Amino acid sequence: MSIHYRKKKGKEGKGGNHIDGNGVSQATPNGIAPPILCFPQRPAPPRRHRSYKPPPPSRRASPPGDPEAAMPGRRAIEVRLQPVDAAAPKWRMSLLENTFAGFLQGAGADSAARAVFAEGSLFSPFLFGKFFDPADAFPLWEFEPEVLLAALRRGAARTTVDWGETDSEYYLRADVPGGRKCDVEVSGDAMKVIDISGLWRAPPADGRDWRAGRWWEHGFARRVELPEDAEWRKVEAYFDDGEGSLEIKVPKAGDAHQATTA
Repeated sequence: MSIHYRKKKGKEGKGGNHIDGNGVSQATPNGIAPPILCFPQRPAPPRRHRSYKPPPPSRRASPPGDPEAAMPGRRAIEVRLQPVDAAAPKWRMSLLENTFAGFLQGAGADSAARAVFAEGSLFSPFLFGKFFDPADAFPLWEFEPEVLLAALRRGAARTTVDWGETDSEYYLRADVPGGRKCDVEVSGDAMKVIDISGLWRAPPADGRDWRAGRWWEHGFARRVELPEDAEWRKVEAYFDDGEGSLEIKVPKAGDAHQATTA
């Protein structure tokens, strides 16, 4: 720090007083203005530049052939192909309407069973308005959803079941009550049936196949026939764990696809 004396601009007053530029009288020794303290100027601190943080990377683009597989919460389900010559004892016991009514009213059905078989569920025998055993193969893609689900939508029940086709594929979408695990299998004569099934309770303790007997007492099912031009070897299935929804995609055969796009 250094001290400098300098003459102040302003008028000198009587008695050695110095009047500064503001009209304030100040005592001054020998007519010299009060000392002015001069501090050395500090160098300005270096300017800090905010570090650049790049934006979070966007989700990796999905492969062109499988765009949905990389969606968050969505996973592929293995689609099993039943050997053509394999004996299939499952679904041999038909579910009748009076049997189903007695089952729901009895002690064997709890809240999980009622949710799985509720109106609007993919696995409900009353999904199409009238009773139909869901374990019997049904030609779903021969009908429009607006037609088969008309009676259901006129009532108070709601459904998330939807199906249709594009130029290149057939699709089926539905929520699974409780987000329960589903198995998807292509089976039947000439591999023309898709089996969608799962358990709403534990399987039989004796280890027998629950699908061979009174299957509704342990699990649920929906079987649909594939169209003639369906590529049954390329059936794909996806399950969304966040929404508890199932989607099945069936590509159309190459010849049929070319015919529709020609």
